[in-house]
Amino acid sequence: MLFQDPIHQPFSFAPTGRALDRAALMLGAGNRIHELLGVEPGSTQQALLDGVKRDARTRLGESGFMESWQAGHNLSLHDTIAIASGIVVPSRPPSATPAAARWGVTPRELEVLRLLAEGRTDQEIADGLFISRRTVNTHVSHLLAKLDVPTRKQAVALARSEKVLPD
Repeated sequence: MLFQDPIHQPFSFAPTGRALDRAALMLGAGNRIHELLGVEPGSTQQALLDGVKRDARTRLGESGFMESWQAGHNLSLHDTIAIASGIVVPSRPPSATPAAARWGVTPRELEVLRLLAEGRTDQEIADGLFISRRTVNTHVSHLLAKLDVPTRKQAVALARSEKVLPD
């Protein structure tokens, strides 16, 4: 995919689909936006960003992280918005319903279940939640066991009928 930086110098960026690559890319883009606006993230936001950076650096290695971060830092605002708009973000934070608590469904499993109910693929869920596809599969396995159903469709149907999923 070809993007242009703020001074219109083209460069290529080949998205890998890996959540941490995308996270590093968006961290770089966010850093550039903060620079352009002349503002600093608040302390709570900075602590969250530092944690994501640490995880991404550990998993991607310093050079992999810096390559993705720099690509994000060089994105135009238009391209940053285009990429960010493709990230699946829960429309509202999931809250544990009494039914979810009764079934032992964790808040993260509830997020995964809600995204399954929206028809998202495992990769879309993984990218949107910044986790791996394997982690999505683990959450789905736990949901199937907790709800005592054999399929994802049945899990969603049961969750809706038992009010595990918030309206």
